[in-house]
Order: sequence, then C-alpha cells, then structure tokens
Amino acid sequence: MAKQKRSTDVPEGRAMQMGDFDATGQRIIKGKMKQAGRAKDALAGRIEQLDAAAAASDSDSARKAGRQANNLRELQPHVKNVNVTLQTAADRRVGHFVAGIQRSAEEGVASGSGWYFDHHADIAASAAEHGFPTRQAITGSAVMSPLNSPDNEKAAIDATMRHVNGERGEDVDRGLRRSGPDRNGRRAMAHMSADNPSSPIKPLTEPKVHSYEAAIQNAVPGSDVHREYSDRMHHITRTLTGHEMMGQIRLDLNGMADSTEGILNPRGNTAEDSWMHSITMGQDFATSVGRGGRTNLGKTIGSDKMTMEIGKKDEQGVSAHPSGAVKPTTMVHAFNNDATIRAAERVGLATGSVDSSGNSNMPSVGMQEVAWTEARRVAGKDPEYTPRSRTASTSQGSAAQSISRAQIEGQQSLEF
Repeated sequence: MAKQKRSTDVPEGRAMQMGDFDATGQRIIKGKMKQAGRAKDALAGRIEQLDAAAAASDSDSARKAGRQANNLRELQPHVKNVNVTLQTAADRRVGHFVAGIQRSAEEGVASGSGWYFDHHADIAASAAEHGFPTRQAITGSAVMSPLNSPDNEKAAIDATMRHVNGERGEDVDRGLRRSGPDRNGRRAMAHMSADNPSSPIKPLTEPKVHSYEAAIQNAVPGSDVHREYSDRMHHITRTLTGHEMMGQIRLDLNGMADSTEGILNPRGNTAEDSWMHSITMGQDFATSVGRGGRTNLGKTIGSDKMTMEIGKKDEQGVSAHPSGAVKPTTMVHAFNNDATIRAAERVGLATGSVDSSGNSNMPSVGMQEVAWTEARRVAGKDPEYTPRSRTASTSQGSAAQSISRAQIEGQQSLEF
C-alpha cells in the first residue's frame, strides 16, 4: 500500500492552530515542547554556548550573549525540569486566571479582563485626533509589538501618525524611539504613510502579532460583541469569587450565547507571546535574582532560545508539517494557543458560561488576557500595577482557591 502523502495545506487569514497539523505533526510538536520543558538539563549547555558567543568578538551581540550567560548562571540553582504537556500548560493558565480574578476582588485592581477593548479605545482616540482610520492605526501599532510593551506601542503609533502628518520635534522623536527594534518602526511608518493599506502582518510567520492585531481589531468598545464579552467574563468573575453558585448557567440576556464572532470565539486564536510561553514552561514567576531582582526566573527561562526554538523535525527527520512556510515559531504558537483554549473551556464549563448546547463559550482571549496580566504582576513586571493590601473577606479568598483546586481542576477529566 502506498504511503499517504501528507497535505501541505495551511489556513489563510489566521495563525495556524493545533488542529491544522495532522496526527504526525501534533505528535512532533508535543514531543518538542516536552523536551523544551527540561530546562535544567539544557542549561549548562546553553550557558556554554552563550559564553562562546561572548568570547568570539567585541560586538553588541557578543556583549548581549555575555549578559544572558551571566543571568542564566544566577538563575541556575533555581531552574527545574518541568513536565510540559497541553494539559499542564492549560493547568498553569487556569491557575494564573483564577489568581488574577482573586487578586482583582481582594485588592480592587483590574484583572485584565477587557484589556483588548481598552487598548482598542486608546488607539482609536489617538487615530481620531490625528485623522487616521482606527483599523490602520491598530495595525501600525501591532507591528511594533515584538520585543516591546503595549504602552510603548501606543506612544510610538501616536508619534508615527504625527510624523506622517508633518510634525517634527523632540516630543515626536521621543515617541518614535519607543517603537522597539528599528524594523518595527520602519514597518509602522510605511504602513501609516500608505493610502488604504492592507496589513503587512503574515499569520504563518508572525502568528503572535497577527493574533494580537485581530484581537484588538475585533474588540470594538460599545458594540454588541463588547456587551456579550463583558457579560460572559462578568459571570465567570462572580462565580469564581463566590457571588454565583458554581456551575449555575449564565442567562443569555443578549441572545448571543451561541455567538463565536471575533473575540467571542471560545476556540479562537490568541496572542501567545513570550509571557504566555513562559506560563507553559512552568518556571517560578515569584523568583527573581540579581540587583533589584532584575532577572525573573519564569520570564527569563521562558524567553530563552533553549525553550522557544524547538526545531521542526523529530529524531528521524520527519517534519511537523510538509509546507516550508510553516516554521518552528508557528508550532510553538499553535501549542500555546491550544493550551489557552483548553484552559478557557475548563473554566467556562466549571462556571456555567456555556452556549445552548452546554459547551463552554468562554472566549479564549479572555483566558489569555487575564493569565497574561497575572503572570506579569507575579513577576513584578507590570509597570501599571502596585501591590495593594488584600482587604476582602477571608471567605471570599478561600472560595476562589477552593474553586481553583477542586471544581476547575476537576474538569481535567473532560475530553478535549
């Protein structure tokens, strides 16, 4: 019998997901990610590699390699091997999500839910002020997201629009310098200088940026989708903080419980950046070393090449996907997206956020934005967050912890 030829098909207009890979591809991705979790075993070799790169020249890249080697040496006593599977990656997302909801209730701070709607509103206001279409400005901002922060993106896109309009001066220059790597700024400037441009972001090779852009574009404040999204997340929040009975079905007040439009999609693409990958890798975000705790264990290991660059082929040389357009970055993003989808499904089922067929309708983006926010706070890397005393009742905190450990974790037995 002739061996069946594997399909080279890839989806159009969105980042690849695990379901876009055949069984062989999924097996390879899972194996590669499991190996990436063995950071303790890989660390000595990685430090040696960086030391060699640092000694090779006096270039900026060599000096950067030397700093990275020193950071990893400081972290070495704390690094562990972690079991990385889709299930454990989903578990960690659920943990961060519930902790973020609990922190919000106890400290009176935002949990991160609705982050994309707020981000959309900020960019839309800036675009309106400078006479640009919101959609164009969101894309211009998104192309500046790699190796950058959301606050920098917003400052840089505002400055870019001002520059295109002919403004000059130190204030504009200062904003342009917040674009991140030079390539970011050049792409944004070209996009904002064009008339009615299409997005330059490629979903196959830039899955995180493409998913990030789509989430912001779809998060239109004041829309029917916004109201439904907010209602779903509000019900989940109230349930996790003990204000609603666990498993109580949410009322379909908007007639949209079955909607999977845009950001409402429970199985949609999510922006799986280095923070989300660091959650998958499972190192401790609460551990930092160096002067002023500058080097965080979870983020540093989760952002290093030894955990992010997994390779495309297995030991027998079989590729995860026969298309040359599919890169290891695509594979890592698909794995992390699937973990986020699984985590959202578990929380939706446990809290009664379901559609008319009883399936979870918790938006996958809702899981991503809250888990992402909480991970950054635990690591001390959220500049907008100042820890506050937890004044809510002990029973409320205990309820959230109980829900996290029992009802939600109990959803592990469900078939995904």
